[in-house]
Amino acid sequence: MFSFQLHRRRAAQALVALLLACGATLAAPPVQAASAAPPTAAAAAAPLVECASGNLTLNFSPGLLLTTVQHETYSGNGRLTACVDSRYPLNVFSGAVSVSGQADQSCLTSQNDSGTFTVIWNGGNGPTTSTAEIMQLGPVQSGDAVAITSFVTSGRYAGQIVIIEWLGLPIGPGSCAEPPGVQTVSGIANGTVLPV
Repeated sequence: MFSFQLHRRRAAQALVALLLACGATLAAPPVQAASAAPPTAAAAAAPLVECASGNLTLNFSPGLLLTTVQHETYSGNGRLTACVDSRYPLNVFSGAVSVSGQADQSCLTSQNDSGTFTVIWNGGNGPTTSTAEIMQLGPVQSGDAVAITSFVTSGRYAGQIVIIEWLGLPIGPGSCAEPPGVQTVSGIANGTVLPV
């Protein structure tokens, strides 16, 4: 488990570093002057929020096939729990998650991802909602984690990166081999908010 978290953290740090290097391509919402400090590599090193547990269900239409890339519509919902904001470590909270979007996908690949990721927070500090644009939805057969990477456009944690990972059992090639393919994945999840 430790090595998985270390791998996830390094991957997230690499993503944030890439986003910082290409910062001109992100259209982040305006930030109030009080919190308008420029992003730094040190800030990218530590998560702002970690949600240690939760669950997520994703539905795909049409069902995902092994190597045939199709234009997919996906939607889902779940919950992030045991969330701790590093600025308020004694305040544990949760959030209801909803996801919807589209991508060109098979069980092995995902590209041209777009969609909306919303969290309605129960507790914590700040606005009760985070709305984000999905930047990448990982392929369902990439191992034991499918990451949904989003950029928060409004609400709590605006301007930050949210990564939610579905940690269910790996989807075997047999499930993807024939129509209708993989129509639903469901399992435990965790989440991270990374400063940019």
